[in-house]
Amino acid sequence: MPLDAATVGRELLANRFRVMAVAAVVVREHDLVDDVFQQVVVQALEDPARYADPTHLLRWALRAARHRAIDVARSRKRLVLDDSVYEVLASEVEELPADEQVARVKALRECLAGLSPEAKRLLAMRHEDGLACGAIAQKVGRSVDAVYQSLSRTHAQLRKCVQRRIERGR
Repeated sequence: MPLDAATVGRELLANRFRVMAVAAVVVREHDLVDDVFQQVVVQALEDPARYADPTHLLRWALRAARHRAIDVARSRKRLVLDDSVYEVLASEVEELPADEQVARVKALRECLAGLSPEAKRLLAMRHEDGLACGAIAQKVGRSVDAVYQSLSRTHAQLRKCVQRRIERGR
């Protein structure tokens, strides 16, 4: 039986931290995360009968939050990583229990903040400005291979940093 507006509202509020965690992986600003959540709720309430059950609603809300957050970050030129990286991160977050989602988001924020200025600069050129490694290499006076290796090391560093922080928190 399709859901009604009251059930949609209750279910989204009960799962708001999961939905917000997916958005937080991308936008990293509390106000923007709140905005994304509100937009998801408004969109869900436009046609509550389209959701067959609470599970269907939650799957849709998590996916909608991910896509909306990427749109918001892109419009504000705040994407630090490639969209595909955010897609993977967000899809992994969707499967995690809510408390672990919050821990991962916090860990990613801390790890990004801990990067060297040079690593942040390369990530910004690659992912915010959308420059290819060749264009970055010209701007920074390095070889394409050196830029590619630096970006690869930075991504690996972020992955390891997040994992270490999560393991320490257990």
